[in-house]
Amino acid sequence: TKKIIVGVKALDENEFWRVLIEGVNTASREFGVDVSVIGPSQEIEVDLQIQLLEEAVKQKPDAIVLAAGDYNRLVPVSESIRKAGIPLIMIDSAVNGDYAQSLIATDNVNAGQKAGKELSSRLPAHAKVAIISFVRGTSTQIEREQGVRSILESRNGTEIVGTYYSEGKEERAYEIT
Repeated sequence: TKKIIVGVKALDENEFWRVLIEGVNTASREFGVDVSVIGPSQEIEVDLQIQLLEEAVKQKPDAIVLAAGDYNRLVPVSESIRKAGIPLIMIDSAVNGDYAQSLIATDNVNAGQKAGKELSSRLPAHAKVAIISFVRGTSTQIEREQGVRSILESRNGTEIVGTYYSEGKEERAYEIT
């Protein structure tokens, strides 16, 4: 039986991760693969995600699937996974470098541009815009913000007053807004 470890950003913090974990468990049963899902309880617990992945490498699984909680801070553990000869598949969020055999993710720059275009079409002249993002430092956050900014910064008279982070919590985003 193949052994796969799936490292997510958060085990139960939001619906996205719960649905992903349900899908992983369903696929595990369907294909007869031994899958363990690991991760911190909150997306901001990057140090814990790193620690869990370091322990996962010691188990020598047949593969590790990873949603990286930070674009730069997970580089060393991603490098360790590769050096251990364990195939690494990235999902949702990548790390800075070519450590994975594959990345399964949204085109986040394009998604950000689409959001920026929609927002731009609804803004009055000389608008001030605050970007409310989720967890600082993930590739998804960096790329989506890049996409939004590329549209809004090209719009004459629009001022981006800053980016604010909700730490992946919907209620925190409401408070910031």
